[in-house]
Order: sequence, then C-alpha cells, then structure tokens
Amino acid sequence: MKGIDLEPTEEGFRPITGETGRKDKKKNPLTVIIASFLMHIGQAIFESEQEIANGAEAVDAEIVFAELEKKHFG
Repeated sequence: MKGIDLEPTEEGFRPITGETGRKDKKKNPLTVIIASFLMHIGQAIFESEQEIANGAEAVDAEIVFAELEKKHFG
C-alpha cells in the first residue's frame, strides 16, 4: 500500500470540514429565492425608470393590476 505524499503550504494544515472540494459555502434555499426575487424587482424598477426617462407615461400600479385581472380572469 502506497502512502499519500504531502507537501507543506503557507496556510499549514486545516481541519476537516466535510466540504472537501466545495468552493462556495452552501446556500440556504430561501436566501437564494429572496436574492433572485430582489434581483428581478431591481431589474423591473430599472427598466421602468428607463421607459419614463424615454418619455413613457407613469401609470398607477392599481390600474395595471386591475387591467391584468380583467384580461386573465374575466
């Protein structure tokens, strides 16, 4: 049986964490969902601001939601 050759590093030895080979820490699924949601909201706000800057008229969200409800649910 052949042994494992070890070479010293500047960091020295690190304790075993059970996450060998993992580059990123595990992420909580809820954290991932919230981050994705916030990214999409931020993108929507940015696009809305760009449309208004290009001359589009601002519309009340209540009106938009009412029209969508009529369109999709009668």
